[in-house]
Amino acid sequence: MDALWWTESLVFSCVGLGYFVYGRKQHHAPTLLIGIALSVVPMLFDDPLAMGGAGLAVLAAPMLLSRALA
Repeated sequence: MDALWWTESLVFSCVGLGYFVYGRKQHHAPTLLIGIALSVVPMLFDDPLAMGGAGLAVLAAPMLLSRALA
């Protein structure tokens, strides 16, 4: 594992923790699930580029879904 992987892992995990705590306090299930997904993403990918793409996709999914459903 290189420094880029560790940095991305730390960033996505910290952002995921923030989403998780906010979703839990507000009782908002989608935000809670996004927090869990962001915390799990670093465990699934060994390649920093793939992890970055997956993490950004998880972050963009709520915005894209809300625009598509509106």
